Amino acid sequence: MEENTLKKLNWIAHSENVFYANEGIFVFTKDMQNHLVDFVSKSEYGIARICAHNNQNDKLHEMVIVLKDSHYVPPHKHINKSESFHVIEGILGVIIFTDSGEIYKTIILDTGKGSVFYRLSDELYHMVISLTPYTVFHEITNGPFKQNDSELPLWAPNKNSDKNIIKKYHKQIIDFINQDTI
Repeated sequence: MEENTLKKLNWIAHSENVFYANEGIFVFTKDMQNHLVDFVSKSEYGIARICAHNNQNDKLHEMVIVLKDSHYVPPHKHINKSESFHVIEGILGVIIFTDSGEIYKTIILDTGKGSVFYRLSDELYHMVISLTPYTVFHEITNGPFKQNDSELPLWAPNKNSDKNIIKKYHKQIIDFINQDTI
């Protein structure tokens, strides 16, 4: 994101697609949402977030995330953590898996249809997919953040897998969701 935009929004860049609010009182505005959506639509990342917490060591992490429909978030599970999502705009698919990779439950969070909030406190494999060109959602989880604090299964591609394998798996999940919700 451009330096002028970051200054205008009063954000600090943590990485190329992760930003932190630069003050203790944070109000997420439609203008901020538009900047994140614009950034995601023009970037190679397919995902961006503004963190409302102070840093990675905080005990409570709150983020507003913009997820593009083509971005792959691999199945993963968190150990000793909870997470919740509240959809602000768009449609988010949350897929819960068994330990062997079978789809256990599909949750559709859709601002137009009523289900807009989800919480997971169990250690279950799960993934999220934007079912609209982009989805904007608020995530809350326990901190502190540690890079290897999620467990990835062997039965699904990870972010370093071959791009064609990732695309095929991502499409299979979307096809399952579409078939399941007809």
